[in-house]
Amino acid sequence: MMTKSQYLYATGRIRSLETKLLSTSDMERMIDAKDATMAFKVFNDLSYADELADIEKPEEYQAVLNHDLQQVKDVLKQITPDSRVMDLLFSRYDYHNIKLFLKARILEKDLSKYESNLGNIDPERLRDYIIKDTKTAIPAEIEEVIREAKKEFDKKDVGGYIIDSYIDGKYFARLKELAEKLNNSFTTSLVRNWIDIANVKLFLRAKRLELELEKFQSYFIAGGNILASSLVNYYGKDLKEAVTICSRGFEDAAVKEAIKDYAEGGELWKMEKAFENYEIKFIQQAKYIAYGPEIVLAYYLAKKNAVRNVRLIFTGKLNDLPSGEIKERVREIY
Repeated sequence: MMTKSQYLYATGRIRSLETKLLSTSDMERMIDAKDATMAFKVFNDLSYADELADIEKPEEYQAVLNHDLQQVKDVLKQITPDSRVMDLLFSRYDYHNIKLFLKARILEKDLSKYESNLGNIDPERLRDYIIKDTKTAIPAEIEEVIREAKKEFDKKDVGGYIIDSYIDGKYFARLKELAEKLNNSFTTSLVRNWIDIANVKLFLRAKRLELELEKFQSYFIAGGNILASSLVNYYGKDLKEAVTICSRGFEDAAVKEAIKDYAEGGELWKMEKAFENYEIKFIQQAKYIAYGPEIVLAYYLAKKNAVRNVRLIFTGKLNDLPSGEIKERVREIY
């Protein structure tokens, strides 16, 4: 049985890496730069980007970010004593690719440019298995998900969001299984939060599109703080009651306000920002834990958040957004 003390080495390494995470002042320097080129120069001055300082075009920032996350994954793989923690963090990219390749199969489109290399399964093998029905070695639980999805969707006219919701259900079932095996309260709460966020997004999107409940109710995910059955029961009620049930799983006032705003016709990015800030606030408790899987999980999520902020900054700079608008969009830091 894995014990927290087995994370002593990993914790020491990560505490050192945490000092190199993107800071508020780093972000402000990038945002306040006069243009994308100057912002990129600031970015390349940062310690965690120096291995790619020879890339000069700001349009190539995505290559830097992808490389950076891959390096983080490689380091965590070396120092994390329990592979289930890595599975919990990086299986999201496998399930992203599964959704992508299922859509490519059904829509007969090449969507490979959107695939991720951060998963535990080589995307080329996954692509061939899903699109070409090539027999190749993939984990049994993933093989079962794909087989059931093909049976569910082949030769059917379904929207992309239906495929997304179906695979999300399988993904979260896997996360719940991993969290149960890890038997760690931080991990369990983290997964429950993710389930709540996924369910609320599905609920509110369907509400705004005025979809019939029967078309999507089976895609609500059990295991969150908000009962899936409650979401089903409240779907037909008025907007105020719908917002109340969606807010029930969150203590954060900013999240409650963002849910209300989106339900009333507001922009999706504002709600997503509130959810992502909520996650950062949650994982900050790992700073006060001596050692354990919490430190690994929190560090990767903090790093991913930093990468997201850099992406938001460069997207804004390349599209000539005012600095004030970019500052409004970036997330809180770890």
